[in-house]
Amino acid sequence: MNANEEPKSKYPSHWGNPPLRQTRDIRPLPGGYGMGSGTLAKWIGNNLKVDQENGVTEGAGVSEGSEGGDNAVGL
Repeated sequence: MNANEEPKSKYPSHWGNPPLRQTRDIRPLPGGYGMGSGTLAKWIGNNLKVDQENGVTEGAGVSEGSEGGDNAVGL
């Protein structure tokens, strides 16, 4: 990556940026996004819920072949 490239987020772009301030607790993240803070888990869970309510399937969780595994929605 060169200095002019934006780093790719592992979250769907329509979710915006993840919260800057996060708690220090580490837990499994919903949607198969690995491990992270409770703050991040809540942010992901809320975005997955909104996507599900709006019928958005693109980017709704990590694909089964990706690291992270389970695509379950929830906290």
